[in-house]
Amino acid sequence: MTSPPSPTSPLFDALVRLKEGDRDGAREQLGITAEAAAELDWVNRMMALEEGLRFLQRGNHSKAFPRLREAVPLVEAVPDADAKLLIPLLADEAEGVSCLLNGDAHRAARLLQGGEELLRRTSFFMPGLEKELLRCRATGELALARIQINLGDLTEAEQVMGRVYAAHRELLSRLDRNNPNDHGYFLEVHATPIEFSLLLMRIDLEALDFDALDRRLSFVREHMAEFQESVSRVEEGMVRAVTEIMQILHDVFSIFARVGRRALIDRQPLAEGDLRALGLVAKSLFSAEKKAHAAGERGRMYLYSINQLKRLQRNLLDVGKVQSTDFGRLSGVISLVALIILVVVIHLTVRPTGSAAIMFFIGELILALIVGFGFEALRFRPLLSLYAEVAGAGSRKSKAS
Repeated sequence: MTSPPSPTSPLFDALVRLKEGDRDGAREQLGITAEAAAELDWVNRMMALEEGLRFLQRGNHSKAFPRLREAVPLVEAVPDADAKLLIPLLADEAEGVSCLLNGDAHRAARLLQGGEELLRRTSFFMPGLEKELLRCRATGELALARIQINLGDLTEAEQVMGRVYAAHRELLSRLDRNNPNDHGYFLEVHATPIEFSLLLMRIDLEALDFDALDRRLSFVREHMAEFQESVSRVEEGMVRAVTEIMQILHDVFSIFARVGRRALIDRQPLAEGDLRALGLVAKSLFSAEKKAHAAGERGRMYLYSINQLKRLQRNLLDVGKVQSTDFGRLSGVISLVALIILVVVIHLTVRPTGSAAIMFFIGELILALIVGFGFEALRFRPLLSLYAEVAGAGSRKSKAS
């Protein structure tokens, strides 16, 4: 969500004129001769610049940086000092973010740190680059944090993220909510801690660390209101789709935190509401997966987490069903044993004899099975048949007497 060069930039003015069809006026605004312009293929490079800035503004970094680099030879030939500094930096930043989103955190760190160093040297002469410097610093640190996560060092990753948050706090102090060019910065500041927390939540869940999961959910809730306010200022498109994925995953983790603790830690059978919530999780993850595919490279980083969560949802559902069934079977056995004891006591007290004793015992046993197992007692149909045969024989014997 990087801003284009300042509207007072000759390069920007030339781009506006070119889009209006005034080629001669655009070339004159650039300050280069017709021969130099022709040699540089200036029209195509200007259109590449315009397209690269548009991709960058929409969050499509992988398509932005090749087009921006295509424009660099023209930018270096024009007498526009701001553009000469800014456009190569934007290309490096776009490529760095693209590498980060595609899992190449090492290259991302090199590109972003190199861009930060150049920004630092030039920011004294161009104060308007301070926001880009802070953004680049934060994104470079974020790449380092991803490297630590890939190495399995979560403690170091969280320490690095502390530097990311510090850069973002400094960036916030320079932003203006009434400035449309700052809306992307606001969204990035509020989205980054949520994105990072969601990544660690999956790791916490896989490790069954529900205490850590609850802490991260609480941390995310602290940022959610400002995040949603920033989202409302963003146009529909790739970035908006990613923000919707983040909201879905937050809700999914909230359900997993409650249901998972109940099933896996407390070892309690899942209630009907828990099973229904896990069913809704499947629908939510399906929606998140569709949005991730639609969001291109910005959504690709979520696909692995979504697939893992789908597997966890199925496993949790199976565990919950098994525990509920085991609980039902256990209650059936307990009821059965209790009623059998009662039958034995009555049998010893009443002391029925002959076929009456057999009918009495089998009848009470069937009653115990029905009380203990409910409809599952139908599995014991042979006993019912035996009872019917004995009862029939007894009835025929009584009539004969």
